[in-house]
Amino acid sequence: KKKLGGGSRVKKIQIEDEWQNMTSTGGSSNYGQQYEYTLADGTSSGVASYEPQLGGDENPFRQPITYSIDKTWVPNDDFYQEEPFGESFFPTPSVGYSKVTVKNIERENVTRHATGKVVHEFYTAKDFPTITKRSPLYHQRAKDDPWSLRSLLKIDVRDYMTASQGFSIELNDMHGKPKSQAVYQENQSTPISTVTYKYKSENYLDAFKLKNKCTTVEKNGTIEAKTIGEFFDMVADFREEKTNTLNFGLGINIDGMLFGVYPAVVPSVWPSFAKQKTRFRSATTTKVIQRFGILEETIATDLGSTVATKNLAYDAETGDVLLTETTTNFNDKVYSFKYPAWWYYESMGPAYQNIGFEMANILFVNGIANIGSNTKYFREGDELAIPNNSTGNKKGWVIAVTATTIEVVDRYGLPANGYSDIKVLRSGKRNTLTTDMATITTLTNPISSLKSNVYQNVLQAGAVEFSNKRETYCNCITSSGSNLPFTTNPYILGTKGSWRPLKSHTHLTARSQSNYNTNTNIRKDGTFTSYTPFYKWVAGTWQKDLKDWTYVSEVTEFNIYGEELENKDALGRYSSATFGYNQAMALSVAANSEYKEQGFDGFEDYNFNPCVDDHFKFTGNTPDTIQSHTGRRSLKVLNGVPVIMNKQIEESCDPTPICNVILTFTQDADLYLVSIANASTPISISWDIISGTPTIIPVAGGLQVSGCDYTIEFTVTDSKGCITTKTLSRVCL
Repeated sequence: KKKLGGGSRVKKIQIEDEWQNMTSTGGSSNYGQQYEYTLADGTSSGVASYEPQLGGDENPFRQPITYSIDKTWVPNDDFYQEEPFGESFFPTPSVGYSKVTVKNIERENVTRHATGKVVHEFYTAKDFPTITKRSPLYHQRAKDDPWSLRSLLKIDVRDYMTASQGFSIELNDMHGKPKSQAVYQENQSTPISTVTYKYKSENYLDAFKLKNKCTTVEKNGTIEAKTIGEFFDMVADFREEKTNTLNFGLGINIDGMLFGVYPAVVPSVWPSFAKQKTRFRSATTTKVIQRFGILEETIATDLGSTVATKNLAYDAETGDVLLTETTTNFNDKVYSFKYPAWWYYESMGPAYQNIGFEMANILFVNGIANIGSNTKYFREGDELAIPNNSTGNKKGWVIAVTATTIEVVDRYGLPANGYSDIKVLRSGKRNTLTTDMATITTLTNPISSLKSNVYQNVLQAGAVEFSNKRETYCNCITSSGSNLPFTTNPYILGTKGSWRPLKSHTHLTARSQSNYNTNTNIRKDGTFTSYTPFYKWVAGTWQKDLKDWTYVSEVTEFNIYGEELENKDALGRYSSATFGYNQAMALSVAANSEYKEQGFDGFEDYNFNPCVDDHFKFTGNTPDTIQSHTGRRSLKVLNGVPVIMNKQIEESCDPTPICNVILTFTQDADLYLVSIANASTPISISWDIISGTPTIIPVAGGLQVSGCDYTIEFTVTDSKGCITTKTLSRVCL
């Protein structure tokens, strides 16, 4: 159980405090950790993922496969080939350790205050080996019988052989993945806390193999069992060798004889013909399967308390964990589900769906090209190669997509014109696949409620709205000598193209509360008495429903590099920050202040990017480089010569959208009709019942309200972000 291998491993990390160099009393100490790589029986815990191909004679994969050529009346020819087949696909040789013990450097005669040890265990290739398989060699020979007429006459004699075989190599990534971690007190054999990681697997001989069949959730809420975390390469090799032999012969014979005393010569001619065909065909298939371990369960224990978390469902598109189950100390199940943001915001989705798409000879007129149904392959924000664009720029941005047309501009915002081939270089779908738009925590499995939107025993819920439309400040938008703007392209300005959180919301509702033996039942109490999801699946699409939701905070400003400049909470209070040094470092942070109400200038970062950093810079003054305080420069103010500095902070460039959404209440007998005008679809409407118990139902053109003695606050939000709030009150006599 010992073999020498290459590489190094850490034995000890030690720090010397050098106390003797700072005092005359000496007494230096060292601190650090030491590492052990042995099992309980004292043998090494090292496991090699594979062994070098050169010189790897002790490799257990190397086994002989014998075969022979049978011969008649003489000894057979015996041969062998050496396994493994497909060795070039095997993992590179490396050593991983199944057990590593870490403890502080031991002190002589110190036991009471010793700190114990931490034992790390890892999966290795011994637990999850490389698996090779091959199918039986299937062969079939078609050869004429040696006593057949064709063989005897040697006419069209055939000898055909066909053989096929398949090979597979299954690889995994488990070598070195954590298996468990245990913390022990000094001289104790029972750990005080542990964490164990379990992966989806099944038994294989004396070890395990990975399983990649999982419950997955589609974008539309469909639940299926699919294989994730696995890919394979398959190569088929077909070969054929043919030999056709034609033999023509002519036998001439002359016989002499005597007829009496007269000699005679009798010639004879004997023609011969032989035709023989041999053919060999082979078909070989090699499949290399790479499986990635899927974490199924994490079990944590601490001083007798055990909490287990299972991963139950995964995103069918990305493999991200969506549904988890946690077992509490009460042995109850708590479920958490998260909604990927790209389910609702399509431009946050996978870029592979249209990247690389090409079309030839497209005509642009003032930036607009009619491409018919092919617009389904384009998204706003797509970056295109347009080599023949009349503006001379070979790159364009899609800024609008309709049912049959796309609109493309260059980096300066000028429309593309003329005929050009186009190719999607960068997709408008931004691949933000692991960002969540909502979360929900329940006491019952919520996975079956995705389509029905009916959830039970909800403990907590949250939602986030996203936007790729951002305001920016006008520091860098200047006019050039040609009286054209530097750029009007929103994707160059940074006002579009980056999906970021807009608002975070929380659900407001009452919670259940029982009275059991004059005490609250903390095991079961606290669930929502009612719940409506913020994002719900309706008529084949995800839609927003703001009923009973209120926003917590909102990001109102970003810079062109995506840094958050300003946010606002639910009470309308602002917080802001400024950035400098090419917008890479924060300069100031202010509470109760909008971005335009604060700034900072330390006279230092004038030479980085004077354009984007010019929020609160006094560039008319020349900083002094001789004297400084904490940096390299300062502003020199001479005695009796005041320095007056003026700075107008630029307003936001993007104008506030024109909003004229109107809410109208029309009374019809005992009913009120709530109608909406001047709103851009899609529209979301929510309401908050301040008092009373009215009945609200959707009808054509709006909502219908019935009942008496109530006050309701209605809120309408349209696609432009325009929000209108209006209160309806009715008192019945």
